[in-house]
Amino acid sequence: SWSPETDKDLPDGHDNWFPEKIGEILSRTRIWCDVLSLAPPDGMFMEEFQKGLQIVAENSKSSKKPVVVRMMFGNIIGMPVNVSRVIKNLTKNLPSDANLELWVGAWRKGLSWNHAKIIAVDGLHLHTGGHNMWDEHYLKHKPVHDLSLELEGRLAHDGHLFANKQWKFIEDKQSTVIGYIVDKLPDGLPLVNPVRVTVSEYPEGKAAIFP
Repeated sequence: SWSPETDKDLPDGHDNWFPEKIGEILSRTRIWCDVLSLAPPDGMFMEEFQKGLQIVAENSKSSKKPVVVRMMFGNIIGMPVNVSRVIKNLTKNLPSDANLELWVGAWRKGLSWNHAKIIAVDGLHLHTGGHNMWDEHYLKHKPVHDLSLELEGRLAHDGHLFANKQWKFIEDKQSTVIGYIVDKLPDGLPLVNPVRVTVSEYPEGKAAIFP
């Protein structure tokens, strides 16, 4: 973290480049994108995600198959993720004729939940590290110090494979009776059940199977 002395000298917008870069990486998607983080983006991070998805949506119109974007978050105890609300925020400016499938999921098992920070694009581009996508923590005063890096090449494929494992967990748990019942409850409703998975999709009801 910054010291009180150096924090006084930080100009407004001192790290706005960071969410802008994340949105730009997302916007490169032509086939498949996986995003994993502790919690959904907020503030400027959400704004840059929206911009990135708009570019993906426009480019998807020339694609024969739907472009798939999957986002996975941790369903932290006391901080349930409202995946339906997240999808609504992400897609509010998307064109109606976009050839795009967006999935947002969240899970926990006991005291475990997703804590990975990954953006994997088309098996070619990988962003990973320690940053959460929280406006107040990273873009305002006394910002948290974290490290992330951007990589290219075959290792990006491993980011997709890692995401597959988490999506398989959600699919398996939703196929149970308890999973079916929990799926009908409001996303933001706190539950004492040790396992909780939630998922939402856009466009709703269009895809027949999990991504």
